[in-house]
Amino acid sequence: MVALLVSRLASRNVARACRIALAAIFVAQVALVFGVALGPVTYRELAAAALLVGAGALAESLAFARGWLRRARDPLVLEPPFEGRWRVGAGGPFPGLNHHVIARDQFFAYDFIRVGAKSFGSAILAPLAGTVAASSDGMGDRASSFRPDDPSVVGRELGNYVAIETAQGYVFLCHLANGSVRVRTGDRVAAGDEVGRCGNSGRTTRPHLHIHAQDEPAYSFDRARGIPIAFRERGATKLLRPLGVLSGR
Repeated sequence: MVALLVSRLASRNVARACRIALAAIFVAQVALVFGVALGPVTYRELAAAALLVGAGALAESLAFARGWLRRARDPLVLEPPFEGRWRVGAGGPFPGLNHHVIARDQFFAYDFIRVGAKSFGSAILAPLAGTVAASSDGMGDRASSFRPDDPSVVGRELGNYVAIETAQGYVFLCHLANGSVRVRTGDRVAAGDEVGRCGNSGRTTRPHLHIHAQDEPAYSFDRARGIPIAFRERGATKLLRPLGVLSGR
């Protein structure tokens, strides 16, 4: 159980090590069921290995979180990009709960899922004033699936999206519903303007809003640099954690 828990918080390499340890324990359990004697020393060694791997995974995860938080000290502060209450589906300092950290441009990204209502079709709002640097529409929404990868999304992983240029960088609002994008390149938007509707286009498993900020106007996961973002809620600035909730206007 310890290895399973920390594998949720660890980076890919350490999570893989945890799975190896869990596999070893499973083998030991199967041996017990079928009466194959491995010996008490072998069982103790397997348990010790699992605990060591788990402790190492937890230490690495906490070190990563400290570095993430240190880099996020001076964030770009945004208004909530929606109405109602939305939960962080992926985001924050723990790599096991934020798959975005493997991409340089999305290191500080968040995925939001609406609480108490359907995400799909919910209005997505400009989180700050700026100029639309790019927008894309016309990509069909996918059926919900545990498999986000598909040949049809290669090169269009963001799906239908809007990118807003500001003095501090470019804010991307992604996976919008097909036919819902209301702005075009060069349009001026104010905070709170509707720019589209939440959808399930691009590389995604279920309807949600993906948001991140980067230093370049074009999607480039291997070249653009992610910019930390935080959100303003009831006059306070929130740097969100995994499973945290943000209330829109």
